[in-house]
Amino acid sequence: MKRLIKSVLLICGLDLHRAKRPHIQSVDWRNRPKEQKINIGAKVIHTDFAMMASVYRDYPETNRAAARILSVIERFYRDFQVVDVGANCGDTIACLFDGWSGKVLAIEPDPNCQKWLNKNWGDDPRVTIRSFWLSSVSSIANANLSKAGSNTTLDVTAAGNTQIAFRTLDEVLSQEPDFTNVKFIKVDTEGFDGPILIGSRQTLLKQKPVVLFESNLDVPAMKDADPMSVFSFLMELGYDTFFLYDAYGRFVAAADSQRLDFLRDLLDYADGRFGKVYYYDAIAVHSTDANIRDYFLQTERQYRKPSQVSISS
Repeated sequence: MKRLIKSVLLICGLDLHRAKRPHIQSVDWRNRPKEQKINIGAKVIHTDFAMMASVYRDYPETNRAAARILSVIERFYRDFQVVDVGANCGDTIACLFDGWSGKVLAIEPDPNCQKWLNKNWGDDPRVTIRSFWLSSVSSIANANLSKAGSNTTLDVTAAGNTQIAFRTLDEVLSQEPDFTNVKFIKVDTEGFDGPILIGSRQTLLKQKPVVLFESNLDVPAMKDADPMSVFSFLMELGYDTFFLYDAYGRFVAAADSQRLDFLRDLLDYADGRFGKVYYYDAIAVHSTDANIRDYFLQTERQYRKPSQVSISS
């Protein structure tokens, strides 16, 4: 029957192919060289993470919201610093430096990722590289690691085969004299974003930085977790507006603390790899930064219009 349908379509000048998910369609794993090069702004980033390279090539909006929010922060603040938790090879740093030139504290504990991070940024005086594992409290715990060397994913369990020494971001920053005015924190740690932000409580209370984090239930650390918990924690500290982006970097919607049902609906809609929205990247803005919130919302709504977005063929 399939052959018959295909023959009929061919007579009409059409062909039939099985549809694939966009991320998979463009990746030919057999022919990828070990070292990948990604052009981000004026920087060439080196990595052996083939999927990351593919995503940047095929989806040019990847991580660009981080650069746009940083440009808005710079309109209202001067001489501030940035913290990049889960820095990987330094791709986000390249996005941030495409128009900004402050100081970045890059935290990446995976040895392979840190190798590429050092290759890309080790000689740049603007970037301080640290290799700590972060969580909600300083402690030692057992964990299983998966996707090591690329998207390192932790599953903390007593039966874990690797012992991890955790620190809090508050503790780390207390020992970094060059990072006393942090106005932007990016956290992308495969489900550990919540614990890391909890361990940043004093920094969030004192410096009120804009925060970019990932809300992704399809990772071990988020199993059976309520995606609303991270947002609730931030709201307790005065963060009242959240900008949500899909996995391709496209702005979806802004939700605030006055419309929790709307935020809940959006989070419930992101249902993992088989859903229309895999996960969200969220940008949280403190209530004291209404000027940043309003200006950024206006620019993001304008930028989202199709004529403003370049789509690769």
